[in-house]
Amino acid sequence: MKFPDLASILETHGKPHSQNILMMPFYQEYGHLARHLDALNAQTSHDFDLIMALEPDSDFGKVRSIIREKNPGFAVIIAKRKERTGSAGGFFTCQKYALENGYKYTIFADADCIPTDPRLMAKLLEHREAGYVHSTTLRVAGGRVLERGVNIGWYSLLSVKNTLRFGLYYMPLYIGGDDLEYSDRLAIRPTTLENFCEHPPLPVGEIDKTTAYIVQTVLLIRGRNFFEYFLYLALLLPVALVFMPPYGRKAYASAMHSILAYSYGKAAWERARSGFEKFSVPSLPKDPGFERATYAEYVKANFPFNLFRFIRNSWRKDILVENAVTPSHARLAAIFARRLYLRTLSGYLIGADNRNRVAHMLKILVFAALFPIHTMLLLLAVLSLGLLFRPKTMGYGLGSK
Repeated sequence: MKFPDLASILETHGKPHSQNILMMPFYQEYGHLARHLDALNAQTSHDFDLIMALEPDSDFGKVRSIIREKNPGFAVIIAKRKERTGSAGGFFTCQKYALENGYKYTIFADADCIPTDPRLMAKLLEHREAGYVHSTTLRVAGGRVLERGVNIGWYSLLSVKNTLRFGLYYMPLYIGGDDLEYSDRLAIRPTTLENFCEHPPLPVGEIDKTTAYIVQTVLLIRGRNFFEYFLYLALLLPVALVFMPPYGRKAYASAMHSILAYSYGKAAWERARSGFEKFSVPSLPKDPGFERATYAEYVKANFPFNLFRFIRNSWRKDILVENAVTPSHARLAAIFARRLYLRTLSGYLIGADNRNRVAHMLKILVFAALFPIHTMLLLLAVLSLGLLFRPKTMGYGLGSK
């Protein structure tokens, strides 16, 4: 499969000249694009070309207008994909372009990940001989840093030499887990820079999306991060089943179908429709008692090791979670909260209603009994089915693979 099979070049702004290419899958992040181009224009080094891989339903006219308005000091290649292939297919398409056009270094950038440090590109290129370089990403909401970390899709550099060694992004994953699968496959230690980019938190109430993310991650990765993500999945599934409104049971059924059928990618995403939108409300209840919580106060990335603090902060309280670095973590508050609301793009999702104290205690007992048995059976299913069906992604996208 070659680049022309995947996408068509619609327009090139400026003249490509560099051996370094910045790769950006793009859907409809028009607001982020304007800010992103401003940040790239402010970089101290413009020794790169940018390729944007638009989805078929992206508005090319709007993208072109933004680029012309910002008039970037580097070449921008605008390509449109022939099919919807998600973030995984976007990076795969960009990598194909890079390989077929003689680039030596590729830089991965989500459209909503903004290079706020003006020396970020210069520092990535300064360390490019290392072959694999991460920037440090800050998760920011309302001017507040919720977490810092690294991710291959958040301004990381990979040499073409290493791409030819390990393969390309696994396109069949579509969206979710594709970044972690690729990082898992790159069996080399990255150089990590203290140069920052910023990424917004994900909407905490997007239940279908966040469930699919973590299911696909658990199905595909087997490296050092596997048990961390498996633990979250093992907690989240019984939580959805026992504590959440009826959409939780549908989300549980969809997740289990994906696991038992070893199904992932576009088909799994299209099947993941829990109907959670019916439980969204435009405003919060008028009664007092809500605590405006964020990920930082209520759910730590190392949640299992802060269990008692987590319980103390959420026990029998009315909680609104507005921001979370990993939205699936925030849903764990459903176990202990009196009421849980999760912020969505358009309102508030009812995450749990445990106002009846007796019913709440019974739910906790059911969860406590279910969790260990469910976890052991889930681990057995994931590992045994993985031996049979987990794809071999090493070298994916190269040659006949």
